[in-house]
Amino acid sequence: MNKKSLAAALIIILLLCSLLPLSAMADTEYVYEDSVSKPHVTLYRVEGEEAHTIKITFNTNDGGALTGGSDQIILTLPSDFRMPTSISKDKITINGLAMTTTSPMIVEQRLFLTLSGAMNIPEKSPVVVVIAADSGITVNEEANDVTLTVVTTQDTRFIESYPFDVTESEDMPYLPADSNLPVVTVAPNGAGTAGGYTLTAKAYTYDTIDSGNIMGFTLTFPAGTILPGTIDPKNV
Repeated sequence: MNKKSLAAALIIILLLCSLLPLSAMADTEYVYEDSVSKPHVTLYRVEGEEAHTIKITFNTNDGGALTGGSDQIILTLPSDFRMPTSISKDKITINGLAMTTTSPMIVEQRLFLTLSGAMNIPEKSPVVVVIAADSGITVNEEANDVTLTVVTTQDTRFIESYPFDVTESEDMPYLPADSNLPVVTVAPNGAGTAGGYTLTAKAYTYDTIDSGNIMGFTLTFPAGTILPGTIDPKNV
């Protein structure tokens, strides 16, 4: 390739990059090879209340797959946040699934989350942790440009989140965490038989909605469920 062709190719690449939305280029930023991507933090203030729902999003890294029942996500919250002595496991969801086994462990500002059995997360995959407003965590209303850190038992370097402001958190309606859980029915429901699944989920919960538009669902079936290689769209 001559210099003119190389220059033309570079210009085309730059033009294509300029057409991409910033979110497409900057949403997933890996700073270290042994950490998760730089986390984004969003706060939602309960209308008329001081309590906040906390949403933390990041991606696992190469080799950072997490195994349900053993691996942990560890969050270090800002010193501006007052931690309770304990948090019920139904107040936290990971990728839309409520914790069902070990309750979160709190050590000073650190929150240790052990993944439940169904929470297997592949490497280079998105993770969304949602802490309910009634978890007991108290947010300082004056906290500006604060950060938290995330580490897992597989991506072992602590990584600091992008700064976020409590004062700029959005007002949102709130439902207690247990009422956010989707309802699943299976018919016929029996071992060794093919069944149809009906999932009912409230579209205004925080982890399934973005600015009023449903972004999609990730379904994780329990161990022992046999799934086909493909599913015809007409059957969904």
